[in-house]
Amino acid sequence: MRARHNAAGSVGVPASSPVREDLDPSQDSLLSRLLGPQRPELSCEQCFSELDRYVELELRGADADTHIPGMREHLEGCSACAEDHRSLRALVETEAGSPELGPGD
Repeated sequence: MRARHNAAGSVGVPASSPVREDLDPSQDSLLSRLLGPQRPELSCEQCFSELDRYVELELRGADADTHIPGMREHLEGCSACAEDHRSLRALVETEAGSPELGPGD
């Protein structure tokens, strides 16, 4: 793997690295979104079937990304599934904080 040299001639990040020193953070973020995830991600169908469990893990403080690999990458790249995640998480948080609702209500 070749290293890239910056304008001053010192060695920077490897040429194959997704981080670009010449981009401001907003451009680097856009480039990362366009290139897609660096790791495998779930499909929308897989995301939908695992979303309840993922939210439950998150709210329990467990490492949901370890239990359901690829979910975080999918949510970062799919606005429809990300909205489902936000909505479900908000609903579960609201129900968990509501004293008049019990299990099964």
